[in-house]
Amino acid sequence: MITAHSGKIKKKEVVDGQLEDVVKNVARDLLTNEWLPTFSDFMILRDSLEIELKAGQDKDAIPLYKEYGLKRTGKDSLTATIPIYLIVYESLKVSEDNYHDRGVAVVAPFIREADVKVLEELLEETTRKPSLEEISEEEKKIDLEEEEE
Repeated sequence: MITAHSGKIKKKEVVDGQLEDVVKNVARDLLTNEWLPTFSDFMILRDSLEIELKAGQDKDAIPLYKEYGLKRTGKDSLTATIPIYLIVYESLKVSEDNYHDRGVAVVAPFIREADVKVLEELLEETTRKPSLEEISEEEKKIDLEEEEE
């Protein structure tokens, strides 16, 4: 379980238990201690993350991914798809149809540290404050879409 806020990792811990139970417990904790109902929506999104493994380098890890649809994708590469749950507890509206998820937690099976790094990078990027340039670009896209309709 990893929690990030405003582009920084706040908390990272390995939690024992069934994945769905851990998701519910983490969500309950965030709902009670972090979420401000008058300020933001609260969402739990189920998704998946594709993990690439090198047959020669990740021999010890390969058996751990078998339950996650491990398949060969090349001569020396394998891919598995692990389930992840994103819990958004603080989201800001930055324009008419654009939101910035400032507080997000991710719950996923812990298999190896390399996967944790990928998830940390995802959360840091997701919760990072958008620049004025990014907001402006989003608004331009929305304007173009509206013109096409």
